[in-house]
Amino acid sequence: MRATKCQLKFKGDVENYLSKSHNNIELIADRLLTLFNVKTIMGQCHIRKREGVHPADILFLLIIIPLLKLKTVHSFCQYKIEDWAGCGKDTFYRFKCKAYPWRTFISKIVIKYFYLTDKNKPLRGPQEPEERYFIFDDTGLPKRGNKIQNVSFSHDHTKGRSTLGFCVLNLGLLTDAGFCPLDFAYRFGQKRHPKSPAEIIGDKRSISGQRSHEAKHMKKTELALDMLGRAIKQGHKADYALFDSWFSSPIFISKIRALYNAHAICRIKINNTYYEEPLAKLICVIQNRHSSP
Repeated sequence: MRATKCQLKFKGDVENYLSKSHNNIELIADRLLTLFNVKTIMGQCHIRKREGVHPADILFLLIIIPLLKLKTVHSFCQYKIEDWAGCGKDTFYRFKCKAYPWRTFISKIVIKYFYLTDKNKPLRGPQEPEERYFIFDDTGLPKRGNKIQNVSFSHDHTKGRSTLGFCVLNLGLLTDAGFCPLDFAYRFGQKRHPKSPAEIIGDKRSISGQRSHEAKHMKKTELALDMLGRAIKQGHKADYALFDSWFSSPIFISKIRALYNAHAICRIKINNTYYEEPLAKLICVIQNRHSSP
C-alpha cells in the first residue's frame, strides 16, 4: 500500500514567509528529515497511510510547529492549513492518535544519529576516553479535558500538587556530541476525574495495549529499568546513570548495578535514613557545598 501522491503547497508558502524574516527554519527541518532518511525509517516501522498526505510530510509540519512559536496543532490550523497542505486538523489528530510503533522509530533515528556523529568526528590524536551518562527524568504532562482516554491526577513535583494529565518518563544518553533521547513511557494514576470515562487497557499483543498495560501496572522504577535494559540490548553504553532523588533508593541502585555495571549519581532523599561511612562523609560534603553562598 502506498500513500496517494499529492502536491504539498505549504512548503513554498512557509519558505517565503520565513525567508522574509531571514530565517531558514523550514529548509533546515526539511534537510534534517532527508539526512536521517525519515521516509525510509517510517516504512521500516510500518508507519504508513493508505491515502492522503505522506506521514513524513505530516511529521515535517509537526516539527516546525514549535519552531514557529506555536504551542498546539489547533493554533497552527487557525492559519488556514487546508490551503497549504490540502488537509485539515483531523489529519493531524488521526496521525497523533494512531498506534504507530514510535518506540521503534525513535530507536532507529538514534542509531542513525550516532552513525552520523561518529562518521563526522574529526580525526584527532589520542584523547581521554569519552564519558557517557544515562539520564532518567519524569515530567508531568498536564491535560485540560477530562474525557481524554486514561487521563488521571498525578503529582507534579515541580508544582508541588496533583494535576490532571499523565506522567512521562524519559531516558536519554548524554555524550560529548550532546544529549540524545533514547526511550519514553507514560503512566497514569489511580485518582481520576469524576466525569472521566472508564479506563481502557488494550490487548498486550498490540502496541497500544502494551503501552497502556505498562502505564497502569508498572511503577516508575520498573519502567526505568525496563527502558535501560532495552537500551543496553540496542548497544548503548554509559559509565554513569543520573537521576533525581525520587529514584534514589538502595534497591533501584542495586538493580542498575546488576543490570549494567554503571555507577549511579543521584541526590539522596532527605529523610531519617542513616548512612554508613564513607557515604555519610560524601553526603555532608555535598550538603555543605549547596548550603555555602
